[in-house]
Amino acid sequence: MPFFDVAPQTRSLTVWLVLIHNVFNCIAFPFADPLGKGLRAAGDVKFTVVWSLITTIGVRLLASVLFAVVFDMGVIGIALAMSLDWCVRAVVFYIRFQSGKWKKYQLI
Repeated sequence: MPFFDVAPQTRSLTVWLVLIHNVFNCIAFPFADPLGKGLRAAGDVKFTVVWSLITTIGVRLLASVLFAVVFDMGVIGIALAMSLDWCVRAVVFYIRFQSGKWKKYQLI
């Protein structure tokens, strides 16, 4: 960031946003996204699409409003809401994967 003339508060906020994103991108995202796509590729489309919508609207949107507006956390609250969405989705998809219910679908 030394190439950009930004305020110290902006610089600090950027560092925090990158840290939040990178930590949760390493921990939760591999289970939330690639696992969900793998389940969809195996034919378990309805479950993964429905749960993706539920977590996006029910977790990400509502938590964004709660964190950013109600708790006055601003953009950090939105980043945390996105991370919470990834965590919830990761747990749901991992449970679905472990249950083996996705194996009952036949693609061909």
